Amino acid sequence: MCIFLEEENSENSWRVFGEATNETGGSQEEVEVKVTFFAADGSSVAGDVGYILTDIMPAGTTLPFDIMVESRVAPAEYKFDISSIPGEITPQDLQVTNTQLTYVEDELVVTGQVHNPGPDLFDHAELIATLYNEQGAVVAVGYGSVWAEDLGVSASAPFTISTVGLFHLATDCVVVALGF
Repeated sequence: MCIFLEEENSENSWRVFGEATNETGGSQEEVEVKVTFFAADGSSVAGDVGYILTDIMPAGTTLPFDIMVESRVAPAEYKFDISSIPGEITPQDLQVTNTQLTYVEDELVVTGQVHNPGPDLFDHAELIATLYNEQGAVVAVGYGSVWAEDLGVSASAPFTISTVGLFHLATDCVVVALGF
């Protein structure tokens, strides 16, 4: 978990990065993550809601979240509540290779190749990047997509994902690719 004061916005904006694992045994939709901040005395001081940004989160998958919380008080403690609804489909697993982190101007981008070892995709592939610091905390996230017509059976396609967060602290990156 990584919580930091968002310097660009104001002295009251806190950015919360983390990740959640789907341990339900089935695909999930509309995965909502609620964070609540508590003061040192245990009183609730702020909170907000974010989502795991994917159409469907397959069973066993770990994906990131990014939530902005407005609070005049620095959190002494925090709590997460996660909810979702069962998904009706299971996305197709895709393979990610040749992942690289590269700075382009003032932005860190993730590049690589996504490979479709299975049947044709119906619509698109979602690419979700989670960036970690040396201690293994999520410090940045990024999202991208590839259209189905660019990723046929046994085909590969390049991808580029822009990231947000404390990407200058990133030392490792994991990209999950899901086919729809």
